[in-house]
Amino acid sequence: MRRSLPPIRVRVDLIRLSAISLAGSARLKASALRTDRLALSLGGSGDIALAALEAERLAVDIGGSGKVTVDGRAAEVTLSVAGSGHAGLGGVAADDVSVSVAGSGDADVRAERRLKVSIAGSGRVRHAGAAQPTVSIVGSGDVRRL
Repeated sequence: MRRSLPPIRVRVDLIRLSAISLAGSARLKASALRTDRLALSLGGSGDIALAALEAERLAVDIGGSGKVTVDGRAAEVTLSVAGSGHAGLGGVAADDVSVSVAGSGDADVRAERRLKVSIAGSGRVRHAGAAQPTVSIVGSGDVRRL
């Protein structure tokens, strides 16, 4: 008989955080992060949830079926989804956003000035904000307003 163990919880206080990388089925929740640049990397079926982020640049890379959700503010957002992952960045007020989806993944984003979208496959990008998207699609992908 297999016993269920309680989840491991860790609290970390940092002076500077520039990157977070998770692999497998790990989960991360964080709030009130303030940094110049933040790179999030998720491989596998994990989950990253960030609330109240303040950053100049945010880079998100999802490989697999994982989910990344971020709320806050970033002047520039770069997003890559490879596989069936989900990026919930519609709560990030951003000026410039670049999105690349390869596969069946999907993304929600908000861009006020520039939005560049590239899809290869059946991926879907939903967007909000004032930016008019520049779109490149190879396959049955879809881009629409949130």
